[in-house]
Amino acid sequence: MSFVGHLDPDESLGEILAGLIMVLTFTLAAGVMSRGGQDGVRTLLFAAVGCNLAWGIIDAAFYLIACLTEHGRHAVLLRGVQQATDAAEKAFASLQAKQRKEEERIHEVVAHFIEGTENPITTGARTAPPSTPAAKPSPTDS
Repeated sequence: MSFVGHLDPDESLGEILAGLIMVLTFTLAAGVMSRGGQDGVRTLLFAAVGCNLAWGIIDAAFYLIACLTEHGRHAVLLRGVQQATDAAEKAFASLQAKQRKEEERIHEVVAHFIEGTENPITTGARTAPPSTPAAKPSPTDS
């Protein structure tokens, strides 16, 4: 199992530095407390291994919690997109129904004028244009 592609370079560097600082802290503290010699080296080695093991377990728990949180956030986002899609589909269907009703209404209005008996264009009846009143001669014209 490879963890190469799972951490960003920034995260990897942070983990390395945190582990290094923790190991140095524990090993230096264990080195000061031990009296040296063979027992001191063994104590120092156990302290370093214990420190790395503890940090690995804690870091793994934090990593899993972060992954689960991100997965949950993505699930909530996906659910929101699906609900928005459903609402958009309903709104679109409603708009289409309104458009069809409006087109039918406009068709009825236009058909009334085109096919109606009062329509002078379809019945052939022509009306004379309104006559304009004759101009009165002005007193200055004579």
